[in-house]
Amino acid sequence: MPAASVALVPSASTVHVVDVATHQKRPDLVTDTTGHLDQGELSPDGRLAVIHGAGGVVLVDATSGSPVGTFKPFGKVVGVAIDWASGR
Repeated sequence: MPAASVALVPSASTVHVVDVATHQKRPDLVTDTTGHLDQGELSPDGRLAVIHGAGGVVLVDATSGSPVGTFKPFGKVVGVAIDWASGR
């Protein structure tokens, strides 16, 4: 994670954020999902993270721990495919 300065820890109800340099907990991410976030993918450059689970998908700036976007599921998210190379 060359550019990441925070650790993102998904949980059943939120995403916890921890500052890597100071080891201090930052405020949890506020998401519009229903929670149940249990998986994560980091972009090859370490700048973006996709946190997802049954409750939705959250795109996070991994350098600051700030949410960039939230996607609420119509039903249940069972998997996410990410094409980092295409720039989409």
